[in-house]
Amino acid sequence: GSLVSNTVGRDTICDGRLLTKLSLVGAPVSSTSVSPIIEYLSAFEAANSTVLPTINATKKLGWQHFNGKWSFLLYDMHIKPDDADDITLFPEEGMRAAASGWVASGSPDQQDDEWAEWCEVFRKTSAHPIPTLMVYASLASVFLEPLATLRGEQPKPFFMDLSGETSTGKTTSLRIAASVWGNPDESADGTIYKWSGTRVGFERLATLLNSLPLCLDETKVVPNKKQVAEIVYMISNGQGKSRGSPDGMRKTGKWRLGALSTGEQPLSSFSQDGGLLGRCVQLTGQPLRGTFSECLQAAADINSGAVTYYGQLGRRVVTYLVQNRASWPAIKEQWNEAKRTYGKLSTGEVGGRIAGYVALLDVAKRVGEALGLPEPVTDPIETMVAVLRSSAATNSRPAEAFLLVHSLCIQHERHFIGTVAYESLQNP
Repeated sequence: GSLVSNTVGRDTICDGRLLTKLSLVGAPVSSTSVSPIIEYLSAFEAANSTVLPTINATKKLGWQHFNGKWSFLLYDMHIKPDDADDITLFPEEGMRAAASGWVASGSPDQQDDEWAEWCEVFRKTSAHPIPTLMVYASLASVFLEPLATLRGEQPKPFFMDLSGETSTGKTTSLRIAASVWGNPDESADGTIYKWSGTRVGFERLATLLNSLPLCLDETKVVPNKKQVAEIVYMISNGQGKSRGSPDGMRKTGKWRLGALSTGEQPLSSFSQDGGLLGRCVQLTGQPLRGTFSECLQAAADINSGAVTYYGQLGRRVVTYLVQNRASWPAIKEQWNEAKRTYGKLSTGEVGGRIAGYVALLDVAKRVGEALGLPEPVTDPIETMVAVLRSSAATNSRPAEAFLLVHSLCIQHERHFIGTVAYESLQNP
């Protein structure tokens, strides 16, 4: 047989119950042998404590703040200033597979060619505003943390919700968005996850991703429809549920990210709670434009390109942000200015929150283009403005309720006492 390596936490080698679980990965340990193994490992540590190598480890991907330095961790790369310490990813048990897709295609010496190929895929994508906006939303996720470190209003975690009939390009849009950061092949351990998980599972996943976008495909596979609203609230609040443990309170998972979701029905339809509407940028309709055959060809080209060339745009933007920490205040001011501009296109609390999310997409677009992202063939700003203008009405539960009551009144006019229709019904 071959040698198997498995890295575990120090708590595992000090706890017989946890150490016994290593038998699941082939370790020669059992309930009868665990005690002398623990004694040996404890003695080994004590005898070699001054010479054992140590590393800086984290359970999270994304932004890291260690010893006063900001850096960014992907599965295959730690992007950091030259004078910053190295950090190694050490995910929680069972989460390594979920982290393994956040890598770049190609070998290190092929990155320029891979970037050029992905840009060609994006040019084809950018003829369609909705998947283009999904790309900007994916990129926008990593701007939340830098902007939150500065004074003033902080941008909030958000959901980009794409809904519509099946086989219209929703998953294609999600794939090109997820390819910004890694392998978007959902059949493998990639950067797209299914809605079929549990609340605790999504909490662990969001904690792991930390700053990277949470890409969720197809709400129809959710086993319990009521949990959709709970998950949206949890993700947009930026932290998990407080839980107790035998030693006190467990550490609550926290994150600051954007989430992208697809489904046949809007996320807002899973709850009658008006607060859900202000947490989602809702995109509806057919994502790909053109005739049926043109859409099929576009989907084939985008899907093929996304799963072949990936992980390029995100690391270029993050490298810029890490190496140009002084640019963060100017980016924050761009966001504030864009938020004010988009805020004039909508009214009410919901419209104001959506304006903040759209402004974040605008900032991501600007920074991306400054670093070589091609300008879109079809400007998606019109679609963004349409989302804002509709948020004041369709994203308002009171407005929806009024329109529903008004419609019912028109349909049943003859049943209202005092109306001409009622009088004519009583006196034919």
